[in-house]
Amino acid sequence: SDQELKIIFNKQNYLHFTEVQKGRIELFWVPLISIFSGMRMGEITPLYLDNIKEIRGNHREKRWCFDIVEEPERPDKKLKTLSSRRIVPIHDTLIDLGLIELIKILKDKHPDRKRLFEELPYGENSYNRNITRFFNQRYLPKLGLKTDRKNFHSLRHTVSDHLKQKGVDVNYINELLGHTSYYTFRTRYAKMKTANFGGRSVQIVTGYQHLAELSEKLKPFSYRVLKDDCLDLPKKTFMKRIVQLTPDQKKIY
Repeated sequence: SDQELKIIFNKQNYLHFTEVQKGRIELFWVPLISIFSGMRMGEITPLYLDNIKEIRGNHREKRWCFDIVEEPERPDKKLKTLSSRRIVPIHDTLIDLGLIELIKILKDKHPDRKRLFEELPYGENSYNRNITRFFNQRYLPKLGLKTDRKNFHSLRHTVSDHLKQKGVDVNYINELLGHTSYYTFRTRYAKMKTANFGGRSVQIVTGYQHLAELSEKLKPFSYRVLKDDCLDLPKKTFMKRIVQLTPDQKKIY
């Protein structure tokens, strides 16, 4: 709820428990990035410094963004779904709080630094463990807010609910949060055109695209096997049979 968010991100509570003044930048920034972007914990914790960049698009000025992408040369980064690949604009509040300045300082002080949150150790196929322990097992319980249904992932649901309440189109919400949806799939693999039916404007499929990419994505989940590959069937035999129909059968036939 809004009241719970005010308690979680209350300045006194947040600065005290995240220990950001002692250098715990990961505890301070990861929840803030989530609540102002809707990103998953597993998308925030492995961010590399070069995943945060200025991007120009749609005839607008450059804007700082998170580039959520799976990179073969960085096996520690994994995307949950195909639709998780996206560009997420960085909220003005995060910029005002000093996120971009922090990145510049880290680059200047540590030229060899690769990741934004190198303080987080890798374990159990992610960098999430310390954030999970802090937020779910320490911070929320100390604030008296922890329940079975309230945890770090609730921040993501809060973003979705807030946008829906503001009347934002669900397709845009899905794209921002990296949700799998029919529309995300359609945009990537179908060619569409607008047609008019009975005074209504509708989108119809006219063709397909990027099928080689789709085929590669489906390979781990599908395969084709021929009947001869899996069944030891006897050879076919043919015989001629003559069947006499009854008068009623002939009539129907």
